[in-house]
Formats: sequence, structure tokens, C-alpha cells
Amino acid sequence: MKLVLLPLIVCAALVTHDDANAAAGDTNIYVHYKVNAVRVRPSARVGSATVDFRIVLRANGTVSDAFAVKDGLKGTAKVKLGRQPKGVVYRVIDDSTIERTFDVGAHIHKLTVKVAGKNCTATSDYILKPGEKEFRDYSTELKQMAYFSSLKAEYVTCVIE
Repeated sequence: MKLVLLPLIVCAALVTHDDANAAAGDTNIYVHYKVNAVRVRPSARVGSATVDFRIVLRANGTVSDAFAVKDGLKGTAKVKLGRQPKGVVYRVIDDSTIERTFDVGAHIHKLTVKVAGKNCTATSDYILKPGEKEFRDYSTELKQMAYFSSLKAEYVTCVIE
């Protein structure tokens, strides 16, 4: 399957979970990964979290997504074509690759999906911004923001339907 989208930038605003439901003609992409984390403060700990993403490529050219961290955060986004000042950004890299980026503050979370027919592969990367030394992200265990010296995906699976 080729992504039939022109190279463009799309940004998302938070919406309800229902917006990630697919209709006839839509393509569902499911991405599951485990991220290993080294928390440095407020209390040091090495741990991990599992994350599930559902991306819906709609027949009308828009994209919706929903994510859930096991025992933690959940969220959704609905893409509108055009450039927005902030939020989730979807980019079409080529006819088989889409990239979702989200500016978390000290770092960027980048989810890249490559589609080949009914198969897909994905990567999840956490990229520190220049000058930053720690990742600042939500700690599922602490139920608050925390600082990490490392965030790295251990494995990533992808399924398309």
C-alpha cells in the first residue's frame, strides 16, 4: 500500500477518543512499543512503560490518532491540514513513510511508520533538543512530570489493516 498523500505538514489538536474510530475506506495502523527509562529525579529509578498508538489515515486525507501508556496517560489527536504553531505534527516523508512528532519541551518524540503493502515497520525515538541534558516527561509511576537521563524504545511492532 502506498500512502496517497502529498508531502505536507499536518498538525493536531486534542479531541475525544471517538475521533480515532475508523470508517469504511480508512486505514488503521497500530504501533506498540516498550520504552526503557532511567529516571534521575525527583527519585532515581530504572523502569519501562508500554505504549499503544492507533493511527487512522482517513479516506478524506485527514489523520486521527489515539495513544495509551499502560497504567498511565491516554490522549488523542485529530489532524487538520495546514501549519499550526504547536502540537502534534504529521509529515509525509515519501509515498510510504509518515512521521509523527511531538514537542515535549526538552525533547521531541518522533514516531516513524513505513508502509509496504499490508505490512509496516515503525520506530520510536526520543531526541533531546540542543543544550538539554535531561528528558522531561510524565512518570506513570509518580503520576507527575519527572526528569530522565535516558528514554529509549526497546522494541516496536507495527500492524496495518
